[in-house]
Amino acid sequence: MTTVTFDTRKAVRNLQAAGFSNAQADAMVDTLAEAFTDTVATRSDIVAVRSDIDKLQTSTKSDIVAVRSDVDKLQASTKSDIAEVKAEIGRLEGRVFRALWIQGAGIVGLVVILTKLL
Repeated sequence: MTTVTFDTRKAVRNLQAAGFSNAQADAMVDTLAEAFTDTVATRSDIVAVRSDIDKLQTSTKSDIVAVRSDVDKLQASTKSDIAEVKAEIGRLEGRVFRALWIQGAGIVGLVVILTKLL
């Protein structure tokens, strides 16, 4: 942060005029000057912070748009994968059904043959 201008001589004079001793006025002014130097934000500091916030906000919005796009792509891909799995399950069900019919027919054929032989 930038240093704020603080007229220490004027502050010491004002404090002495109000009844502070020279040592008290000096100590008070030194403390205030240090506080102003370390903790007071200037307008340019605030403008810089606002600019940083605006940049971060724009970047964050852009990131959210990108994430939404990625989620939409993943959702579409997942739906496609689910459809493919369902189709494969349907094909496998058909093959299993045919295999069961063939086995059933074979068993019936064996039963017929065995009954004729016996």
